[in-house]
Amino acid sequence: MVESCSHKAVVSSSSLLIRTGYNNMNKGLGSKILELYSKGYTRKQIVEELNCCKSVVSYHLSNKYKSIKKKDICECGRPKSIIAERCSVCENKLRRERLFNRTLQDIKDSTANKNNPYHIIRAQARMLLQESGREPKCAICGFSEYVETCHIKAISSFPLDTKVREVNSLDNLVYLCPNHHILFDRGKLNKEDISCIGKLNS
Repeated sequence: MVESCSHKAVVSSSSLLIRTGYNNMNKGLGSKILELYSKGYTRKQIVEELNCCKSVVSYHLSNKYKSIKKKDICECGRPKSIIAERCSVCENKLRRERLFNRTLQDIKDSTANKNNPYHIIRAQARMLLQESGREPKCAICGFSEYVETCHIKAISSFPLDTKVREVNSLDNLVYLCPNHHILFDRGKLNKEDISCIGKLNS
């Protein structure tokens, strides 16, 4: 009985030493594992990056999961992805602001589509008109079944150092039906008249 008890005591003591050593060895890994995980690293990538075993990664992620979830809130208070710096709403606002502050030359140099370098500006123009609350109908004939976003002053007519903020100003955007859009682009309609009509409908 004495030998059995002493044997159990030795085993318990050994287990405690192993656990203590294990915890000490991995003490500094917890924050690194969580940091890499928040950046989008997979468990396998974390193991390779930190040169540790899978069980260590799983241990820290399972124990700290609740603390990770607390960080899952954007500064604006909306929920966000663990791996994202901000929520989708704030991210879209930031992207819009970045695009606003770019010049036409910046857009032209950075786009891979050389045949249509300003497609990103046109896409933003459509979104801005939709968000403005302006009724989607042709500013000339009132047709509302299908309308297109038109720049009153063409993008190509702006100097290359002009910022997108000026090009996509709501004062320079108007809804036109396809027929009147084509006529306008071909110079068959008066630009000043459309500009006035667009402001009246805004």
